Amino acid sequence: MDGTEIVWVYGNSSAGKETFIKTISEKKPADVLRGLGWTGKEIIPCMESINWVVQAEGDGNEERRGDLPAVIVKLADKPNSVILIKGQNIDLDEDRLRAVKTALPRCKHRTIFINTASRETYERQQKKRWWNSERTLAIVKKHAQDQIERLKKLQSEFEIVTIDGSSKKNYECFDFPPMVE
Repeated sequence: MDGTEIVWVYGNSSAGKETFIKTISEKKPADVLRGLGWTGKEIIPCMESINWVVQAEGDGNEERRGDLPAVIVKLADKPNSVILIKGQNIDLDEDRLRAVKTALPRCKHRTIFINTASRETYERQQKKRWWNSERTLAIVKKHAQDQIERLKKLQSEFEIVTIDGSSKKNYECFDFPPMVE
């Protein structure tokens, strides 16, 4: 567990959380790893957090996500690693970030907010199988702002950084909280 970092990745639906996790763990872009302080660390995606995304009531993933803290504890057994977790609001509701931090006090705990312009996020959402026409650009903006407000309440306990999730895919880091465009 020495040198291990636990990183929850948040952002609006279709902001690019899963893409970020897969890009970092599979392609290992040196400039991004350097910027985040992850050079020389093993990058481990928590695949359960990606596979157990709650998308519909009764899909079973709400219950499965309750097992994430135990999964993360097992993944964190590898020293000098970064565990990337795709976060959902239910994890905030159930206080899973704090539960993991309590279970792994020797690890560094950080949260990343993937910030993507609302118009780009809205266009991405229209291509998702779960999208419906009742979802408007205003709703997309409100969801992003609501998640930012929830994460702001954790700033005293967790380092939070914002990453550009635009289609440029440069993953530039900047201060949290971002402006919702």
